[in-house]
Amino acid sequence: MKLQAIILFTLSLTLALIPTAAHAQEVQKIQPSRKGPGVHLADRTQDFGRVLIGDVLRHSFIITNVGTEPIKINKIEHSCGCTSAGYDKEILPGKTGKVSFVLNTQGLDGEVHKSATIFSNDPKNPKIEVDLLCVVWSEVTVVPDFAVFNPSEAKQGKRVIRITNQIKKPLVLSMLKCPDKRFKTSLVEVEKGKIYELTITTNPSQLKVMSQASISFNTNCERTPHVSIPVLVIPLEQPVVNDEKSE
Repeated sequence: MKLQAIILFTLSLTLALIPTAAHAQEVQKIQPSRKGPGVHLADRTQDFGRVLIGDVLRHSFIITNVGTEPIKINKIEHSCGCTSAGYDKEILPGKTGKVSFVLNTQGLDGEVHKSATIFSNDPKNPKIEVDLLCVVWSEVTVVPDFAVFNPSEAKQGKRVIRITNQIKKPLVLSMLKCPDKRFKTSLVEVEKGKIYELTITTNPSQLKVMSQASISFNTNCERTPHVSIPVLVIPLEQPVVNDEKSE
């Protein structure tokens, strides 16, 4: 019985010491390491990986004050498309605060890199840059995503655009529109529910000056219900002919 009591006492003492040791370790991590305000970020980059277009991404960067005086966040500057969702204006010594950001992926495509700069009263780190990364993919891909015609083409102009479904649900296209009567369009389903080909034709003689038109259609996709394809008319520069006769 005495041996059993000793074992139980030792075990309870060990368990009691574990949280105390963990707490001491946590306190030690944020002990002031230098005079004045001291900004410390364990991580300055957030990679969201592959995301669907239209996703709204959120992340908070944690700032630890490793100095002896309060940190004061003066302002946040961020690149286009990335917005600040708020931040702690003052962080006391030994405490942590956060700076939060929101990134709306609507209208973005492929690899995305957005950055922001945190300005503070830390004399050694008055500004710190943080980065948000992701790869945006769409339910529908359009290749190429525009068409260009040259009025000087001798034959009838023709452009083919491929529309590909990137999700499991079969793709359905509808409401094909082209208000500009200079262009004729036809849509063919190459692979059912998967691949479509949009053919755009025109008579080059009708394209005299630089201009722009648009072809649009609807889809059954939740995030990409409408697609618009720019059609550009860009005349090529004609070579300059010198008619002056040499004397």
